[in-house]
Amino acid sequence: MVSFIDVGLLVFFAALSGLLAVRFKIPPVLALLSTGAIIGPNALRLISENDIVSVFAEIGAVLLLFTIGAEFSISKLQKFGAKAFSIGLIKLAIVFWLSFQTASLLGLNSLTSLYMAAILSITSTALTIKILEQKGLTHRGEVPILVAALVIEDIFAIFALAYFSAANNAALSTFGLITSILVALATLGVAYFIVLKALNRMLVWLTDQRTEETMLFLGFALAIGFSYLAQMVGLSTSVGAFLAGSLVASLPKGKVLEEALSPFTLALSSIFFLAIGLAVDLNAVFHNGFIILVFVAAGIVYKLVGTGISAYLNGFDSKSAAFAAVAMAPTGEFSLVIAREAVKAGAGIDLIGLTSTLVFISTVFTSVYIQRYLEVQQIATRLVPLNIQNSGRQMAVQLEAISGAFGTMPFAIKEQVQHAKSNVAWTSAVLMVAAAALLLYGRNVVSIGGMQLPAYVLILLASAVLLFPFMRGLLKEAASVFDYLSMHVRRQANARNWLLFIGLAGLLLLEPFFFPIFGKDHPWLNLVLVLTIIAAIFYALNLKAPPRPRIQSIRLFHKGL
Repeated sequence: MVSFIDVGLLVFFAALSGLLAVRFKIPPVLALLSTGAIIGPNALRLISENDIVSVFAEIGAVLLLFTIGAEFSISKLQKFGAKAFSIGLIKLAIVFWLSFQTASLLGLNSLTSLYMAAILSITSTALTIKILEQKGLTHRGEVPILVAALVIEDIFAIFALAYFSAANNAALSTFGLITSILVALATLGVAYFIVLKALNRMLVWLTDQRTEETMLFLGFALAIGFSYLAQMVGLSTSVGAFLAGSLVASLPKGKVLEEALSPFTLALSSIFFLAIGLAVDLNAVFHNGFIILVFVAAGIVYKLVGTGISAYLNGFDSKSAAFAAVAMAPTGEFSLVIAREAVKAGAGIDLIGLTSTLVFISTVFTSVYIQRYLEVQQIATRLVPLNIQNSGRQMAVQLEAISGAFGTMPFAIKEQVQHAKSNVAWTSAVLMVAAAALLLYGRNVVSIGGMQLPAYVLILLASAVLLFPFMRGLLKEAASVFDYLSMHVRRQANARNWLLFIGLAGLLLLEPFFFPIFGKDHPWLNLVLVLTIIAAIFYALNLKAPPRPRIQSIRLFHKGL
């Protein structure tokens, strides 16, 4: 009886939060989180956290990630090519690495620091678009490119969730972690392609039969089924739900399935956000106010810096870069899901309260400053030395040339890209088989000529031999594309510098993930990688003092900004 009353109260307060959001013109997520914190067991105690509330919240999280996956579109990324990819990757690398280092300096262990970095670095697509719609700014030319860049963040968020799930289940052993991730992704990949073939025909038939209720149950079965499969192989249910949604997005009739689930997704995802609010301990938030404010401030500042630099290096002028920086400040749904996973893993800090506070403050910040972004631009112009601005603009010219080269790529190169896809497919198949072999035989020992060798060594060597022809093909296709780019940019060094810069950004993004594997006993890893990355970035940007320009040239340069 108590559980039924709790569900009734959840529905009532979710509806009330929606009304308040409409009345005060704020994003519904903020109203739901705030209401949950107030009525929860740590404040007014109108609703307690129990099993049935947890079940509704879990289903809400699954449907929320299913919807995000259904709106996931590689075509958005392809439309803007290298520019969107570069913006997303560089922004993520800067914010994620700085957040990880900040968390480590404040005494958090490696895994908790990774959780914190992922939470702080991911921008909410839904909140960003909602704020821009409310302010009437969706018509700006920067918005489609920023939305495409957020596709990169979605991919990274799913990778982070898969990593965290595997890390928790594998007890942080190197072999267990790598094997768990490979096996889990391989299993989900096989299921994805099998279901994709069957579902495409089924949806066409069901659409012709006009069976809306069957569409509804099929959508539920798909979302819950992939979530259960992900949980079986040791990943978060959110990973499976996102994959199921992306599968629907790739189907010609997938929109029908998404629309059938839409009302239930809206209702149950609202209960998810309300349940997140229930977990917020306001006393703990106030008690740890200083550390929470440090992370909240760091998250906003790092996003402003990371997005601003990334946008500026990719052809935005200083005003547009400042607009992009403010627009991409909000933290949202993916960060809340990651914080919830961190609590399940036993993180030593109240990440639910911290993330909820960050969502609230970052969203308010963007709402207030999105139309005052010129103030941010003026501050940045005063703080950044002129020679660095010049070097950044030179790099932006290079990136713009390469983006244009990708956009005008002739048919011959596109055909080579199609051939590369075949190599990628065969490479994926070999990796799936290798992952299954690692799972079954990886811990065994094989005797060869009296030598005792771990089975996983032989499996990896055999995989390398099988992959060699496909990898050689991929390298040939990559060399052809690189040759084309080299002919269509101002100097061959431009393409090299861009590839170097993108590679360094990827290294900067992935570096923190090695720390839970190697542990704190290897501080040299951080030092060597950081020094290498900084030196290479300085080389790529060519950060040396330029010849002293005349006053007139300086004025013209600033007008160009």
